[in-house]
Amino acid sequence: MGKFRNQSEEVIYQYLINKNYTILEHNKIIKDKEFRIEIDIIGFYNKNQTLHFIEVKNWNHFYIHPVIKEIYHRKEKLILSSKIFINHIINNKKYYKEKCEYNQLLCLLEKISPWELTVSFDLIWKKQNKIYHFKNILGKN
Repeated sequence: MGKFRNQSEEVIYQYLINKNYTILEHNKIIKDKEFRIEIDIIGFYNKNQTLHFIEVKNWNHFYIHPVIKEIYHRKEKLILSSKIFINHIINNKKYYKEKCEYNQLLCLLEKISPWELTVSFDLIWKKQNKIYHFKNILGKN
């Protein structure tokens, strides 16, 4: 993986690795004609065969509600960016086959339609030494 912006990002990366996530990308920029969005971490969890788009936050405030609200306002962009990302994988299978971290996802995509793939939009909040992982914060998509 490339450089982390801060130590918290690296701690969360290790947290996900320890939970058996395969990290596909981090700080991935996805562009379309009308928008540009950065996804902090894209991971694949083979146990439930889910592709996770993860927003990472690190702060010591007591409330998390404003962040969830902010992410919810970006819902359309997040959903569209996930479709662009999956479409890019489908259209560039040869490139992704050379990246071993994509093997499990590619095997799954050979068995199912890309649009049947389970996608989760998560928030991971690091507050001091605790990590809170909120899965699928945008609900079923």
